Amino acid sequence: MVQCATLRIEKIMITKIDSDIYRGSSVPPELSAYVALNPAKRPGSIVFGGAISGREGLGGQIACKLALESFTDGVMSFFEALPPQTLGSDELLSESLTVQVLESAFRSSNDAVYSFGHSMAAGGKMGASLVGLVVHENIAAAARVGSSVVYLVRAGETFAFFEKKAPAHLNAAIPQPLVGQNAMVQVELASIPVQSGDTLVVLAEELDLAQERVLADFLNDYDFTEKLAAHDICSLVFPEYREAHFALAVKLGVDAIYLSEVVTADF
Repeated sequence: MVQCATLRIEKIMITKIDSDIYRGSSVPPELSAYVALNPAKRPGSIVFGGAISGREGLGGQIACKLALESFTDGVMSFFEALPPQTLGSDELLSESLTVQVLESAFRSSNDAVYSFGHSMAAGGKMGASLVGLVVHENIAAAARVGSSVVYLVRAGETFAFFEKKAPAHLNAAIPQPLVGQNAMVQVELASIPVQSGDTLVVLAEELDLAQERVLADFLNDYDFTEKLAAHDICSLVFPEYREAHFALAVKLGVDAIYLSEVVTADF
């Protein structure tokens, strides 16, 4: 008896990510660091984290490295704890799960820096700013402690994930929150559905309104396959772009169908 194959159409993964990261050539490596990974091991997914020393001296440098290492550990632990079938289910379509990844990672980061600081009798003297971005299943979630920023650029407009902070000279009396400064950390969180054609940009510094308009115009019809967007963005909007701690540019698209995700066969 001959058995024919019955094809089942599974959920189609259509989003491909093109991304690149820029770091200024004059930035001392001990003052900032970044990481990019795909713990979900699926097309169209990325996790980015960037940390900047929030204190002068060795304590701030240690806090920066420890904050990012612990962020990465928190992300990996979160995905490793998920049942294998979860990564192929509709559960990851919810905005809440991408936010939970960042909550877990920022909690791990703060706990590590805070505990280390107190073990070295440096409580309150160690700290780092931290920004995180998770893109998965057409949802982008961002989190920050400090002044780094995340933008969505769509159809010639720039949208910020977080509210603007007051300029430094107007906000000098209010200390900048840092990871590891206190036992509990207040994290700014935001998430949004994304679509093919969107660009996500993470910068260590905030842009003013004029720079945001320049960014949107610049990325309109930008060729991500032939150029390095993160470098070009920094050279465009920052006078001293070689001093940029980090910049990430993520382009969603061109659409691609991954056959391993589309068709299965029963014989």
